[in-house]
Amino acid sequence: VALRGPLRPSAPLHPMLETLLRSLVFPSRRTRVLALVVAAVQMAVLFHLGMLAGKAGLLVAPFDKLAHLGYFGCLAGLFWIGSGGTPWRSALIALAMVALFGAADETVQAYTPGRDSSALDWLADMFGALLAVSTLSLLRSRLASAVLTPGAQPAAY
Repeated sequence: VALRGPLRPSAPLHPMLETLLRSLVFPSRRTRVLALVVAAVQMAVLFHLGMLAGKAGLLVAPFDKLAHLGYFGCLAGLFWIGSGGTPWRSALIALAMVALFGAADETVQAYTPGRDSSALDWLADMFGALLAVSTLSLLRSRLASAVLTPGAQPAAY
């Protein structure tokens, strides 16, 4: 299937890449549920690790902020996919979930011996989430017209 619109490559997409793009643009119910399950597991693991005493300083600055950015960016991406709906709705849900979970994680760390809590960590969490949802929303809006073949309907959007 060849793309149409502004993202037209010189050759048709590989079928696996087209399937991946379709599931990103219009995730099925199964994909959304899986994304939310993975997000819940990821949050449980981080929450457990955050309560372990004496784990501060595993990464030195600025690499600790890059770890926050990447981890919470992935978490936001999972919430974005899991929420379904419009790009704006998905983005708001993902950002709200990351904001709440990031704040809860930093609060737990503030009361855990050997751990430190930082507003800069929370800001890195939010920047990673904003970067992820912005990228995914842009991809969804750009790929929606390009991935769908003429006359095709999105599956379970």
